[in-house]
Amino acid sequence: MYKKTAGFTLLEIMIVLAIIAVMASVAVLKVSGTSQGGFINKVNKIAVFFEVLGDHAVYTNSVLVCEPNPVGLDCKKYKNGEWNDISLSQITTWRWPEDIKIEQVLINGRPMKQGDKLYFTPDYRAILLSIRLTNGVYSAWIDNDLTGVYKVSY
Repeated sequence: MYKKTAGFTLLEIMIVLAIIAVMASVAVLKVSGTSQGGFINKVNKIAVFFEVLGDHAVYTNSVLVCEPNPVGLDCKKYKNGEWNDISLSQITTWRWPEDIKIEQVLINGRPMKQGDKLYFTPDYRAILLSIRLTNGVYSAWIDNDLTGVYKVSY
């Protein structure tokens, strides 16, 4: 008489491990895809934000002068002969994402030098502006055309 012993065969264990490996790889792909999608979403919002800065200068008939720093912009507003610090939250409710850093700025194709500033004027005196953003993993460029429209390239 044959007596069956308790336990799993080697084949059964290998099949279960293969299923777990496939499930884990799908989970890793979803997580990395989401982080790239999140990065792209944030960069697109920043591109719109630059358009809003230009529009704000036009609608308030003032000059905005912004100095990029690694985690956003420091801006001043000139109107009626006075310079005032301006909080970006006064222009929009959206806040600069903490994980997005400005890596490089090009003005008219040349690297921005120490002390250079970005100008947004009521007459839309256009400069060609390119901004490289990163979150440490992904990077993208925001470029404008001479009409004040900003586009993202990856």
